[in-house]
Amino acid sequence: LTLTVEFSPAPVGEIATRSHIGAEIRLGPVVRFSLVSSSGLADEPLAIEVEGFDFELLPDIFQMRAMIRRDLGEDYTPERVYEWWVKHVGEHFSLETSKARRIIESIFGLRSFQLAVPSHVKVDTVWALVNAAPTSIASLEVVEERPDDFRIIAHTRAAAPPLAPTSAEEAERCAKIMRDTLVRDEKVGDVFAPSAFNFMRFLQGHNVGQPGASVARLTKLLTAAHTWGPGSDGWRKHDDTWLAVDAKNVFGRTERENGRILWRVLDKGRLP
Repeated sequence: LTLTVEFSPAPVGEIATRSHIGAEIRLGPVVRFSLVSSSGLADEPLAIEVEGFDFELLPDIFQMRAMIRRDLGEDYTPERVYEWWVKHVGEHFSLETSKARRIIESIFGLRSFQLAVPSHVKVDTVWALVNAAPTSIASLEVVEERPDDFRIIAHTRAAAPPLAPTSAEEAERCAKIMRDTLVRDEKVGDVFAPSAFNFMRFLQGHNVGQPGASVARLTKLLTAAHTWGPGSDGWRKHDDTWLAVDAKNVFGRTERENGRILWRVLDKGRLP
């Protein structure tokens, strides 16, 4: 069983800033999902081969990393990268134009984050974003972890053009950062960045003994937003994804769920 979709031109999916993920979805001209195996047994994974579905690095992260590596040289470490960020990021990357900066600010600007998290988490968060790498999905496995709790893991292939140039060292550094973060900061991450941590489990959870990503959460992340738009103050006025969130009532309960993706065709703005 195979599902094939052809695009001309292929759209790009921008992930809402408040999901805290330094990537965007890049679809190929042909996107294909092929069912490989399904025994029908509850404890056997559903295996699916994938073609043309990738996560591309945000352009400003690529530029940012090159600049920091040039400035720091041999001192390219988490602590020195964070120091560089605090001192210099505003000189080169404005909140009005830099998606990467807005992602960090959307986390660091939370008063609860400022009061509750250890200082090393800020260092680790910047280090993780700066070292993000493009990811090409080769296959998926879906399994029912518990009744009605479906989990999904991704197997990846080496990123190749048209994805951003990435060395094997950079790809492994990114993967190791995700593995270390899932183990070290699981509790903090699930509170302040649940979508990002679910995304990391999608890619690396199975490599550290954790379940894969929640299918329900990943589905919401990859669903097109029905409502979006900029915020009303500060740098949020420049972020068209700021309102791509669930609608909640005065008690904080979700009344209507919203997807987190804004689709566009390159150089042609967003899709309606």
